[in-house]
Amino acid sequence: MFLRFKKPAVNRWRGEVAARINDQWRILRLDLDALARLEARVPESSLLQFIDRITTQGLMVADVCHVLAVVLNDQAVARDEGLKDEGVYLSGGYLAAHKLAIDLLHAAFFMSPSDTQSTHRQGENDETTS
Repeated sequence: MFLRFKKPAVNRWRGEVAARINDQWRILRLDLDALARLEARVPESSLLQFIDRITTQGLMVADVCHVLAVVLNDQAVARDEGLKDEGVYLSGGYLAAHKLAIDLLHAAFFMSPSDTQSTHRQGENDETTS
């Protein structure tokens, strides 16, 4: 029965992030539909302006709420549960929610340096790129 506590494997190329929500591991990601709904929720006129603002000024509490509401609503719809009245519990409180929002945005928009270097090395050895 120890397997239910094991962190699930995620596919970083799809932008997936594992999070422990309400004592269950879930795989979350910002897909195109979630990004479109996020763009409708944020105060900036475009998602790129939103990303520009948070990279220079950081995430505000409202931004964290927007990102998590979009992603958790996707999870609830996929499971035919709807958002429950008792809310969402993340161990670690707001700091865990802030980190989760950053991880989701980073996975959706940015590649890590190790991913970029490995892709660049693969392109150097590939004969089709010459």
